[in-house]
Amino acid sequence: MVIATVPAQAVAAAVARAPALGATAARGGPRVTARPDAVSAKLAARQQGSPVEDLSARTKTRTLFANPNGTWTLESATAPVHYRAADGSWQTIDSHLEAINEHGYRWKAPRMPSPPGSDPR
Repeated sequence: MVIATVPAQAVAAAVARAPALGATAARGGPRVTARPDAVSAKLAARQQGSPVEDLSARTKTRTLFANPNGTWTLESATAPVHYRAADGSWQTIDSHLEAINEHGYRWKAPRMPSPPGSDPR
């Protein structure tokens, strides 16, 4: 369960943006997959009819999704799936490899600024 205090202005702004999110999805436009906070994630999920990640709840091992029916889904991993980027945001660890020649592979993603387990959260 996520408990948060949200300023009334933030709620009003999220509600004002919600019809635009639903209209985009209804026209076959791109779906929103993540929002910066729980309120906007819940509103977007309800408007478009698909889960939306609450980025404010992300940690190195956890991802939280708002569902269209008002419930929440928590994905929890036993090993890190996110790392803390230089700007302070949590980014998904990309573990894909690409062939560099017939003798080897390398990580497809750029190098992470710090090891995934270095953050205490």
